[in-house]
Amino acid sequence: MFKPSSLIGTLATLTITFTAATASAEEPRLYDWPDSTAPVAIVSEKGLIFLHKDGKPYRAYSWRTNKGDDPIAHVTDIDRNGSPEVVGVGTPTFAVASNGDAIWFNKKGCKIGLVADMAFDTKLEILCSDKRRINVVTWDNQQAWSVDLGRSFRSCKLGDTNGDLKADVECNLSKTQIARLDGGGELITADAEESMIQTEPYEPYEPVGTSDMDNKQTYDFDKNGTADEYLMMEDNLFVVQSKANPKPLSMIEIGKKPLATLVKDLDGDGNMEIVVLTEKEVLVLSPDGKRKDRFSIDAKKYKRAPVADLQSVYANNFTDNEAAQKTIKAMEADLAKCYASTVKKSEFAGSGQLLLELKADKDGKVTKINKLHSEIAGKSVVSCAEKTLKKAKLPASAEDNTGTVNVTMYFTFRDQ
Repeated sequence: MFKPSSLIGTLATLTITFTAATASAEEPRLYDWPDSTAPVAIVSEKGLIFLHKDGKPYRAYSWRTNKGDDPIAHVTDIDRNGSPEVVGVGTPTFAVASNGDAIWFNKKGCKIGLVADMAFDTKLEILCSDKRRINVVTWDNQQAWSVDLGRSFRSCKLGDTNGDLKADVECNLSKTQIARLDGGGELITADAEESMIQTEPYEPYEPVGTSDMDNKQTYDFDKNGTADEYLMMEDNLFVVQSKANPKPLSMIEIGKKPLATLVKDLDGDGNMEIVVLTEKEVLVLSPDGKRKDRFSIDAKKYKRAPVADLQSVYANNFTDNEAAQKTIKAMEADLAKCYASTVKKSEFAGSGQLLLELKADKDGKVTKINKLHSEIAGKSVVSCAEKTLKKAKLPASAEDNTGTVNVTMYFTFRDQ
Protein backbone atom coordinates (compact mmCIF):
# COMPACT_ATOMS: atom_id res chain seq x y z
CA MET A 1 0.00 0.00 0.00
CA PHE A 2 1.21 3.51 -0.76
CA LYS A 3 2.73 5.29 2.22
CA PRO A 4 1.58 8.91 2.69
CA SER A 5 5.03 10.18 3.68
CA SER A 6 6.49 9.47 0.24
CA LEU A 7 3.97 11.76 -1.42
CA ILE A 8 4.23 14.66 1.00
CA GLY A 9 7.73 15.56 -0.18
CA THR A 10 6.71 15.31 -3.82
CA LEU A 11 3.91 17.82 -3.34
CA ALA A 12 5.65 20.16 -0.93
CA THR A 13 6.72 22.70 -3.54
CA LEU A 14 3.38 22.93 -5.33
CA THR A 15 1.47 26.19 -5.26
CA ILE A 16 -2.22 25.61 -4.74
CA THR A 17 -4.70 28.03 -6.32
CA PHE A 18 -8.24 28.08 -4.93
CA THR A 19 -11.38 29.38 -6.57
CA ALA A 20 -14.67 30.11 -4.87
CA ALA A 21 -17.10 27.18 -4.97
CA THR A 22 -20.49 27.73 -6.46
CA ALA A 23 -23.57 26.34 -4.80
CA SER A 24 -24.87 23.17 -6.37
CA ALA A 25 -28.34 23.47 -7.80
CA GLU A 26 -29.59 19.97 -8.49
CA GLU A 27 -33.26 19.66 -9.25
CA PRO A 28 -35.27 17.25 -7.09
CA ARG A 29 -35.39 13.74 -8.54
CA LEU A 30 -38.22 11.21 -8.43
CA TYR A 31 -37.50 7.48 -8.51
CA ASP A 32 -39.76 4.54 -9.28
CA TRP A 33 -38.35 2.62 -6.32
CA PRO A 34 -38.22 -1.21 -6.41
CA ASP A 35 -39.40 -1.88 -2.87
CA SER A 36 -42.89 -3.08 -1.98
CA THR A 37 -43.03 -1.10 1.28
CA ALA A 38 -41.32 2.04 -0.03
CA PRO A 39 -42.24 2.19 -3.74
CA VAL A 40 -41.21 5.83 -4.36
CA ALA A 41 -38.06 7.80 -3.49
CA ILE A 42 -37.30 11.52 -3.83
CA VAL A 43 -33.78 12.94 -3.67
CA SER A 44 -33.20 16.69 -3.39
CA GLU A 45 -31.04 19.24 -1.62
CA LYS A 46 -33.78 19.25 1.04
CA GLY A 47 -33.21 15.57 1.84
CA LEU A 48 -34.15 12.01 0.97
CA ILE A 49 -37.81 11.03 1.22
CA PHE A 50 -39.32 7.56 0.81
CA LEU A 51 -43.06 7.23 0.30
CA HIS A 52 -44.83 4.30 1.92
CA LYS A 53 -47.11 2.03 -0.10
CA ASP A 54 -50.01 3.91 1.50
CA GLY A 55 -48.82 6.97 -0.42
CA LYS A 56 -47.68 8.89 2.65
CA PRO A 57 -44.13 9.75 3.77
CA TYR A 58 -42.32 6.79 5.30
CA ARG A 59 -38.68 7.76 5.83
CA ALA A 60 -37.04 11.19 5.75
CA TYR A 61 -33.28 11.80 5.95
CA SER A 62 -31.72 15.24 5.93
CA TRP A 63 -28.10 16.33 5.60
CA ARG A 64 -26.09 19.44 4.81
CA THR A 65 -25.02 19.08 1.20
CA ASN A 66 -21.64 20.27 -0.04
CA LYS A 67 -21.13 23.36 -2.15
CA GLY A 68 -19.85 22.88 -5.67
CA ASP A 69 -20.64 20.66 -8.61
CA ASP A 70 -20.25 17.22 -7.05
CA PRO A 71 -23.43 15.12 -6.72
CA ILE A 72 -25.36 15.57 -3.48
CA ALA A 73 -26.21 11.86 -3.60
CA HIS A 74 -25.35 8.74 -5.59
CA VAL A 75 -28.25 6.45 -6.42
CA THR A 76 -26.96 3.08 -7.61
CA ASP A 77 -26.59 -0.57 -6.59
CA ILE A 78 -23.48 -0.33 -4.40
CA ASP A 79 -23.60 -3.93 -3.09
CA ARG A 80 -24.76 -5.48 -6.39
CA ASN A 81 -27.75 -7.22 -4.83
CA GLY A 82 -30.06 -6.15 -7.65
CA SER A 83 -31.63 -3.18 -5.83
CA PRO A 84 -30.39 0.42 -5.66
CA GLU A 85 -29.12 2.19 -2.58
CA VAL A 86 -28.65 5.89 -1.85
CA VAL A 87 -25.32 7.38 -0.74
CA GLY A 88 -25.89 10.90 0.55
CA VAL A 89 -22.81 13.15 0.45
CA GLY A 90 -22.15 16.02 2.84
CA THR A 91 -22.58 16.24 6.61
CA PRO A 92 -23.29 13.56 7.54
CA THR A 93 -22.44 11.15 4.72
CA PHE A 94 -24.47 7.93 4.73
CA ALA A 95 -25.79 4.94 2.82
CA VAL A 96 -29.44 3.87 2.86
CA ALA A 97 -30.72 0.50 1.61
CA SER A 98 -33.55 0.10 -0.87
CA ASN A 99 -35.99 -0.61 2.00
CA GLY A 100 -35.24 2.80 3.56
CA ASP A 101 -33.06 1.48 6.41
CA ALA A 102 -29.69 3.10 7.04
CA ILE A 103 -26.70 0.86 6.22
CA TRP A 104 -24.11 3.19 7.79
CA PHE A 105 -23.44 6.85 8.40
CA ASN A 106 -20.36 9.03 8.90
CA LYS A 107 -21.31 11.79 11.32
CA LYS A 108 -18.39 14.04 10.38
CA GLY A 109 -19.20 13.64 6.70
CA CYS A 110 -17.22 14.07 3.50
CA LYS A 111 -16.37 17.24 1.57
CA ILE A 112 -15.87 14.98 -1.43
CA GLY A 113 -17.85 11.76 -1.71
CA LEU A 114 -17.49 9.58 -4.79
CA VAL A 115 -18.50 6.04 -5.71
CA ALA A 116 -16.84 3.48 -8.01
CA ASP A 117 -15.51 -0.08 -8.19
CA MET A 118 -11.91 0.43 -7.17
CA ALA A 119 -11.22 -3.16 -6.09
CA PHE A 120 -12.68 -4.85 -9.21
CA ASP A 121 -14.89 -7.00 -6.99
CA THR A 122 -18.13 -5.89 -8.73
CA LYS A 123 -19.22 -4.09 -5.55
CA LEU A 124 -18.65 -0.35 -5.24
CA GLU A 125 -16.37 1.51 -2.88
CA ILE A 126 -16.91 4.99 -1.48
CA LEU A 127 -14.19 7.64 -1.53
CA CYS A 128 -14.59 10.10 1.35
CA SER A 129 -12.28 13.08 1.59
CA ASP A 130 -11.82 16.27 3.62
CA LYS A 131 -9.84 17.65 0.65
CA ARG A 132 -6.57 16.58 2.24
CA ARG A 133 -6.90 12.95 3.26
CA ILE A 134 -8.51 10.32 1.03
CA ASN A 135 -10.38 7.53 2.81
CA VAL A 136 -11.82 4.66 0.83
CA VAL A 137 -14.38 2.33 2.40
CA THR A 138 -16.32 -0.63 1.09
CA TRP A 139 -20.06 -0.42 0.41
CA ASP A 140 -20.72 -1.50 4.02
CA ASN A 141 -18.27 1.03 5.51
CA GLN A 142 -15.24 -1.22 6.07
CA GLN A 143 -11.92 0.59 5.73
CA ALA A 144 -10.14 -0.25 2.46
CA TRP A 145 -7.29 2.26 2.42
CA SER A 146 -6.38 5.79 3.41
CA VAL A 147 -3.84 8.28 2.05
CA ASP A 148 -2.86 11.77 3.19
CA LEU A 149 -1.70 13.76 0.18
CA GLY A 150 0.09 16.21 2.47
CA ARG A 151 -1.51 19.21 0.82
CA SER A 152 -5.03 20.38 0.23
CA PHE A 153 -6.64 19.68 -3.14
CA ARG A 154 -9.61 21.11 -4.98
CA SER A 155 -11.64 18.17 -6.24
CA CYS A 156 -11.40 14.52 -7.25
CA LYS A 157 -12.97 12.12 -9.69
CA LEU A 158 -12.88 8.36 -10.22
CA GLY A 159 -12.53 6.24 -13.34
CA ASP A 160 -10.32 3.70 -15.09
CA THR A 161 -7.17 5.35 -16.46
CA ASN A 162 -5.06 2.29 -17.38
CA GLY A 163 -7.48 -0.32 -18.70
CA ASP A 164 -7.36 -2.69 -15.71
CA LEU A 165 -11.14 -2.28 -15.19
CA LYS A 166 -10.59 -0.80 -11.72
CA ALA A 167 -11.44 2.81 -10.99
CA ASP A 168 -8.45 5.05 -10.30
CA VAL A 169 -8.36 8.36 -8.42
CA GLU A 170 -7.52 11.77 -9.84
CA CYS A 171 -7.39 14.82 -7.55
CA ASN A 172 -6.87 18.35 -8.83
CA LEU A 173 -4.06 19.97 -6.88
CA SER A 174 -4.38 23.17 -8.92
CA LYS A 175 -5.81 24.26 -12.24
CA THR A 176 -2.95 22.55 -14.07
CA GLN A 177 -1.70 19.80 -11.77
CA ILE A 178 -3.33 16.44 -11.02
CA ALA A 179 -2.34 13.70 -8.58
CA ARG A 180 -3.28 10.26 -9.86
CA LEU A 181 -3.53 7.13 -7.69
CA ASP A 182 -4.64 3.64 -8.62
CA GLY A 183 -7.65 2.00 -7.04
CA GLY A 184 -5.52 0.57 -4.23
CA GLY A 185 -4.05 3.91 -3.14
CA GLU A 186 -0.65 3.64 -4.84
CA LEU A 187 0.66 6.88 -6.34
CA ILE A 188 0.92 6.80 -10.13
CA THR A 189 1.95 10.44 -10.60
CA ALA A 190 1.66 13.78 -8.88
CA ASP A 191 2.45 15.77 -12.02
CA ALA A 192 -0.32 14.92 -14.49
CA GLU A 193 -1.62 17.88 -16.47
CA GLU A 194 -4.68 16.33 -18.10
CA SER A 195 -7.29 13.91 -16.87
CA MET A 196 -7.28 10.40 -18.30
CA ILE A 197 -10.79 9.60 -17.02
CA GLN A 198 -13.34 9.52 -19.82
CA THR A 199 -16.14 7.26 -18.59
CA GLU A 200 -18.61 7.39 -15.71
CA PRO A 201 -17.43 5.42 -12.66
CA TYR A 202 -20.74 3.60 -12.14
CA GLU A 203 -24.16 3.12 -13.67
CA PRO A 204 -26.69 5.35 -11.87
CA TYR A 205 -30.26 4.33 -11.16
CA GLU A 206 -32.23 6.63 -13.42
CA PRO A 207 -34.97 8.92 -12.09
CA VAL A 208 -38.25 9.31 -13.91
CA GLY A 209 -39.10 12.45 -15.84
CA THR A 210 -42.23 13.70 -17.55
CA SER A 211 -42.04 11.50 -20.65
CA ASP A 212 -45.49 10.05 -19.96
CA MET A 213 -46.91 13.58 -20.21
CA ASP A 214 -44.71 14.69 -23.08
CA ASN A 215 -45.54 11.62 -25.15
CA LYS A 216 -49.16 11.47 -23.93
CA GLN A 217 -48.78 7.93 -22.64
CA THR A 218 -52.28 6.50 -22.22
CA TYR A 219 -53.72 4.53 -19.30
CA ASP A 220 -57.00 2.83 -18.47
CA PHE A 221 -57.68 4.91 -15.39
CA ASP A 222 -61.48 4.54 -15.55
CA LYS A 223 -61.20 0.74 -16.04
CA ASN A 224 -63.48 0.60 -19.06
CA GLY A 225 -61.12 -1.73 -20.89
CA THR A 226 -59.58 0.99 -23.07
CA ALA A 227 -56.37 2.86 -22.32
CA ASP A 228 -57.45 6.32 -23.46
CA GLU A 229 -56.65 8.54 -20.44
CA TYR A 230 -53.50 10.63 -20.27
CA LEU A 231 -51.79 13.35 -18.23
CA MET A 232 -51.40 16.95 -19.32
CA MET A 233 -50.92 20.52 -18.13
CA GLU A 234 -53.45 23.21 -18.93
CA ASP A 235 -52.24 26.61 -17.77
CA ASN A 236 -51.41 25.97 -14.10
CA LEU A 237 -53.61 22.89 -13.80
CA PHE A 238 -52.52 19.26 -13.77
CA VAL A 239 -55.20 17.40 -15.71
CA VAL A 240 -56.18 13.76 -16.18
CA GLN A 241 -57.84 13.87 -19.58
CA SER A 242 -59.66 11.25 -21.67
CA LYS A 243 -59.56 10.92 -25.45
CA ALA A 244 -63.10 9.56 -25.34
CA ASN A 245 -64.62 12.26 -23.13
CA PRO A 246 -64.09 16.02 -23.29
CA LYS A 247 -64.68 16.32 -19.56
CA PRO A 248 -61.47 15.69 -17.55
CA LEU A 249 -61.41 12.94 -14.93
CA SER A 250 -59.69 15.36 -12.55
CA MET A 251 -57.90 18.71 -12.33
CA ILE A 252 -55.58 20.09 -9.65
CA GLU A 253 -53.72 23.37 -9.44
CA ILE A 254 -49.94 22.92 -9.11
CA GLY A 255 -48.52 26.00 -10.82
CA LYS A 256 -45.53 25.20 -13.01
CA LYS A 257 -45.14 22.04 -15.07
CA PRO A 258 -44.04 19.20 -12.75
CA LEU A 259 -40.42 18.05 -12.67
CA ALA A 260 -41.49 14.40 -12.84
CA THR A 261 -44.58 12.21 -12.87
CA LEU A 262 -45.03 8.54 -12.04
CA VAL A 263 -48.08 6.35 -12.59
CA LYS A 264 -47.90 3.34 -10.27
CA ASP A 265 -50.08 1.05 -8.18
CA LEU A 266 -48.36 1.87 -4.89
CA ASP A 267 -50.16 -0.58 -2.60
CA GLY A 268 -50.94 -3.36 -5.05
CA ASP A 269 -54.72 -3.00 -4.80
CA GLY A 270 -55.16 -2.83 -8.58
CA ASN A 271 -55.76 0.93 -8.65
CA MET A 272 -53.18 3.30 -10.07
CA GLU A 273 -51.93 6.36 -8.21
CA ILE A 274 -50.30 9.36 -9.84
CA VAL A 275 -47.18 10.76 -8.14
CA VAL A 276 -46.23 14.30 -9.14
CA LEU A 277 -42.98 16.01 -8.15
CA THR A 278 -42.62 19.79 -8.03
CA GLU A 279 -39.80 21.97 -6.73
CA LYS A 280 -41.13 21.89 -3.17
CA GLU A 281 -43.74 19.15 -2.97
CA VAL A 282 -44.64 15.61 -3.91
CA LEU A 283 -48.31 15.01 -4.65
CA VAL A 284 -50.10 11.67 -4.57
CA LEU A 285 -53.31 11.76 -6.61
CA SER A 286 -56.00 9.35 -7.65
CA PRO A 287 -56.98 9.58 -11.33
CA ASP A 288 -60.55 10.53 -10.39
CA GLY A 289 -59.34 13.45 -8.28
CA LYS A 290 -60.76 12.15 -4.98
CA ARG A 291 -57.29 11.86 -3.52
CA LYS A 292 -55.15 14.99 -3.59
CA ASP A 293 -52.41 14.58 -0.98
CA ARG A 294 -49.51 17.03 -0.83
CA PHE A 295 -46.29 16.48 1.11
CA SER A 296 -43.19 18.63 1.51
CA ILE A 297 -39.89 17.29 0.15
CA ASP A 298 -38.07 19.06 2.99
CA ALA A 299 -36.94 16.18 5.20
CA LYS A 300 -36.52 18.44 8.22
CA LYS A 301 -40.26 19.01 8.41
CA TYR A 302 -40.99 15.41 9.40
CA LYS A 303 -41.11 13.99 12.91
CA ARG A 304 -39.83 10.51 13.65
CA ALA A 305 -42.02 8.02 15.49
CA PRO A 306 -40.92 4.60 16.84
CA VAL A 307 -42.74 1.52 15.59
CA ALA A 308 -43.05 -2.00 17.03
CA ASP A 309 -44.47 -4.03 14.18
CA LEU A 310 -45.95 -7.26 15.58
CA GLN A 311 -45.23 -9.46 12.61
CA SER A 312 -46.46 -12.65 14.24
CA VAL A 313 -48.28 -13.54 17.45
CA TYR A 314 -49.02 -17.24 18.04
CA ALA A 315 -50.81 -18.39 21.24
CA ASN A 316 -51.21 -22.00 22.41
CA ASN A 317 -52.70 -23.85 25.39
CA PHE A 318 -55.07 -21.06 26.48
CA THR A 319 -58.77 -21.41 27.05
CA ASP A 320 -59.11 -18.77 24.33
CA ASN A 321 -56.03 -18.60 22.09
CA GLU A 322 -57.52 -15.90 19.87
CA ALA A 323 -58.16 -13.65 22.87
CA ALA A 324 -54.55 -14.17 24.01
CA GLN A 325 -53.28 -13.08 20.59
CA LYS A 326 -55.51 -9.98 20.59
CA THR A 327 -54.23 -9.02 24.05
CA ILE A 328 -50.63 -9.01 22.84
CA LYS A 329 -51.44 -7.21 19.58
CA ALA A 330 -53.20 -4.48 21.56
CA MET A 331 -49.88 -3.74 23.29
CA GLU A 332 -48.17 -2.65 20.04
CA ALA A 333 -48.21 1.08 20.91
CA ASP A 334 -46.73 0.45 24.37
CA LEU A 335 -44.02 -1.76 22.87
CA ALA A 336 -43.15 0.98 20.36
CA LYS A 337 -42.27 3.28 23.27
CA CYS A 338 -39.40 0.92 24.07
CA TYR A 339 -37.70 2.05 20.87
CA ALA A 340 -38.31 5.78 21.34
CA SER A 341 -34.94 6.62 22.93
CA THR A 342 -33.03 4.67 20.26
CA VAL A 343 -34.81 6.53 17.48
CA LYS A 344 -34.26 9.86 19.21
CA LYS A 345 -30.51 9.34 19.51
CA SER A 346 -29.81 9.18 15.79
CA GLU A 347 -31.47 10.08 12.54
CA PHE A 348 -29.86 6.92 11.17
CA ALA A 349 -31.15 4.50 13.80
CA GLY A 350 -31.37 0.95 12.57
CA SER A 351 -34.20 -1.58 12.63
CA GLY A 352 -34.23 -5.06 14.03
CA GLN A 353 -36.29 -8.12 14.82
CA LEU A 354 -36.96 -9.55 18.28
CA LEU A 355 -38.48 -12.98 19.00
CA LEU A 356 -39.80 -13.70 22.49
CA GLU A 357 -41.59 -16.67 24.04
CA LEU A 358 -44.04 -15.89 26.84
CA LYS A 359 -45.15 -18.49 29.35
CA ALA A 360 -48.31 -17.95 31.42
CA ASP A 361 -49.77 -19.84 34.39
CA LYS A 362 -53.31 -21.12 34.95
CA ASP A 363 -54.50 -17.61 35.84
CA GLY A 364 -53.09 -16.06 32.66
CA LYS A 365 -50.20 -14.33 34.43
CA VAL A 366 -46.92 -14.15 32.47
CA THR A 367 -44.38 -16.00 34.60
CA LYS A 368 -41.41 -16.24 32.26
CA ILE A 369 -40.13 -14.74 29.01
CA ASN A 370 -37.47 -16.42 26.87
CA LYS A 371 -35.51 -14.44 24.29
CA LEU A 372 -35.31 -16.66 21.21
CA HIS A 373 -33.62 -14.23 18.82
CA SER A 374 -32.63 -10.58 18.81
CA GLU A 375 -31.21 -8.19 16.22
CA ILE A 376 -31.45 -5.30 18.69
CA ALA A 377 -28.11 -3.93 19.87
CA GLY A 378 -29.48 -2.09 22.90
CA LYS A 379 -30.23 -4.29 25.89
CA SER A 380 -32.58 -1.64 27.27
CA VAL A 381 -34.95 -2.12 24.32
CA VAL A 382 -35.23 -5.85 24.93
CA SER A 383 -35.58 -5.35 28.68
CA CYS A 384 -38.34 -2.77 28.14
CA ALA A 385 -40.20 -5.11 25.76
CA GLU A 386 -40.06 -7.93 28.30
CA LYS A 387 -41.30 -5.68 31.13
CA THR A 388 -44.14 -4.42 28.96
CA LEU A 389 -45.25 -7.92 27.96
CA LYS A 390 -45.13 -9.15 31.56
CA LYS A 391 -48.03 -6.80 32.24
CA ALA A 392 -50.24 -8.66 29.77
CA LYS A 393 -53.48 -10.04 31.23
CA LEU A 394 -53.96 -13.24 29.28
CA PRO A 395 -56.79 -15.81 29.43
CA ALA A 396 -56.35 -18.79 31.74
CA SER A 397 -54.23 -21.63 30.43
CA ALA A 398 -56.15 -24.72 29.38
CA GLU A 399 -56.42 -27.66 31.76
CA ASP A 400 -53.72 -26.31 34.07
CA ASN A 401 -51.15 -26.47 31.27
CA THR A 402 -48.70 -23.63 30.72
CA GLY A 403 -49.95 -21.23 28.08
CA THR A 404 -47.36 -19.98 25.59
CA VAL A 405 -47.27 -17.03 23.24
CA ASN A 406 -44.57 -16.67 20.59
CA VAL A 407 -44.14 -13.03 19.59
CA THR A 408 -42.15 -11.81 16.58
CA MET A 409 -41.81 -8.03 16.53
CA TYR A 410 -39.83 -5.68 14.33
CA PHE A 411 -38.59 -2.46 15.90
CA THR A 412 -38.32 0.31 13.36
CA PHE A 413 -39.56 3.88 12.82
CA ARG A 414 -41.63 6.04 10.53
CA ASP A 415 -41.40 9.72 9.70
CA GLN A 416 -44.65 11.63 9.68
